[in-house]
Amino acid sequence: MLPLQGNEWDCRATKFAKPIHGLATRRNELKKILRKSLHSQQGHYCAFCGLDMRTRGAQIEHIAPKANDRYPLFMWESKNLILACPTCNGFTKKSTFNSIQNFNAVYHNCIFSIVHPYFDDPDHHFKYIMDPNTNLAYIIAVREINGSPSQKAIQSIKLFGLSLPDMTEERYKDALALSRPLPQFEKLIEEVKTKGYISK
Repeated sequence: MLPLQGNEWDCRATKFAKPIHGLATRRNELKKILRKSLHSQQGHYCAFCGLDMRTRGAQIEHIAPKANDRYPLFMWESKNLILACPTCNGFTKKSTFNSIQNFNAVYHNCIFSIVHPYFDDPDHHFKYIMDPNTNLAYIIAVREINGSPSQKAIQSIKLFGLSLPDMTEERYKDALALSRPLPQFEKLIEEVKTKGYISK
């Protein structure tokens, strides 16, 4: 079997001979299955910035990049696939950044330069500082490991812009939304009924 190429993930049906013109549809179906599987494991939050993806969209991200034929051998590695928000997965941030510090042909033996969503516990690398005015923990900072700042946290914060004002504001919005109790719909319906807005 020939080695994988980095552009196989994004191939279009028009690049192939007519007999296999349905490849793009099969690729999209595979991505749909992958997205559903990743969502069941990961939930609604971006693996890198932690923002809620329900209102921002979720994209399949390769932790070790496939672009520019960098790590095509890891293109289908399960621990290399994660859901990320469009901001973290966009060209303005991670793009083709080489997230592997020390390469090994066995994926889990690679040493990564960023906080890896599967292999690292974010709480060991990041800390959230409580804002005294709002009592919401949305300000991110680097945690120390054995007396030294986590280099993975430093690189992740820089790469994904986690301390930039726009990202901090988005985390604040999410923290504020989570801090508000959900409305008691049954109580609201009864209140509407008793006030005569709708017939009982």
